[in-house]
Amino acid sequence: MVFLLITVITISMLSLLLVSSSGTIIDENNYIKAIGDVQRFDFFSYTITQYITALPGYTYAIGLISLVLGITTLNGLRVLSFLMAVGGIPLFYLLARKDLEKGSIFKTLQFYFLPVLFPFFFLLYTDAFSLVFVLGMFYLVTKKRYNTAGIIGLLGLAVRQNSIIWYSLAFAASYLHEEGWKLSWGAVVRQLKRAATFIIGVIVFITFAMVNNGFALGDRAMHPAFAFHVENIYFALFLIFFLSLPFQVMHWRQHMQLLKKPLTWFGIITIVAGYILFFRVTHPFNIVSGVWRNHLFWLIQQHVYLQLLFLLAVIFAFLFLLNTKLQKPYNRLFYPAVIAVLLPSWLIEPRYYIVPFALFILWREVENEQLELLQTGWSALLSICMFTGIILSGFML
Repeated sequence: MVFLLITVITISMLSLLLVSSSGTIIDENNYIKAIGDVQRFDFFSYTITQYITALPGYTYAIGLISLVLGITTLNGLRVLSFLMAVGGIPLFYLLARKDLEKGSIFKTLQFYFLPVLFPFFFLLYTDAFSLVFVLGMFYLVTKKRYNTAGIIGLLGLAVRQNSIIWYSLAFAASYLHEEGWKLSWGAVVRQLKRAATFIIGVIVFITFAMVNNGFALGDRAMHPAFAFHVENIYFALFLIFFLSLPFQVMHWRQHMQLLKKPLTWFGIITIVAGYILFFRVTHPFNIVSGVWRNHLFWLIQQHVYLQLLFLLAVIFAFLFLLNTKLQKPYNRLFYPAVIAVLLPSWLIEPRYYIVPFALFILWREVENEQLELLQTGWSALLSICMFTGIILSGFML
């Protein structure tokens, strides 16, 4: 535990010091304007309602707190944003803690060094702050404090709308904790009584979607509701291959054993067919320069052999997921929830994978200590390289 604290504090201080030499990075420009609007009590400014897609919970919170504390500089706001988001780390540790202390420490460090998350601890983005509410909600569900969990989840919806999927998953988990897998009207009514605040959250979310005529607050043309796009699912799998490379290398024999099963080949054929039929990079934000993934998509579209390598990475990630056991009751619910989060998203954006990847780390079964240590070091190396690249070049994943 002491090692965990020292590591997080030291790396965080160095990261905040490193980022202090950088100006605004991509969407930070919109947030710095929106925070300034909140500090002037302009809660419905053009920037907040037209440029930022997320609900303004994060913007209001950091804007009002910074107003009280007299913080106006970019780096001061970054430090404040980090302090608002850092609560996710002890929450993750409490959720991960099992009989083996080292297992929970390795998992927590892998969460902290999750490459798609790590840079956003230190930038003005909603993602790390949003994760605090998701983790807090699941922690309270494990403690059977369902109504409080519903309230925390509702606050999380005010930060990021797509948390509605994790809100629904948390309620489903609460039901399974109490009633198991037997579904009946009486059992549903009993759980709704135990977790009545979840009903409020659903009503509020549906009302917002109807009044707003969609889920995104600003820039709605770029974020249509009820769309069907497989691209984020494929890119998430592609990233999983590289993020889990130590597991991939150590478990390659198990992967090969899976190829003896007909259902595995059915999954692989489905992946290949889905790529051929549906994978299209058409979002305007995935065509602009200055973003690493956009260059990757352009290269893949130009060369057939790169498409084959991309698909090979996706397939190996699929085999890795098949080989990885998740804790009950999430083993049957997690992947459908991830698909529900990613499938409607037209924009290919790795930040959408932060919650799915974090929960996967949390709920997967612990491997042997040497492999967990290797995975932790690999995650740290990737995160530090990615963060340094963002700071030095402003070049996002």
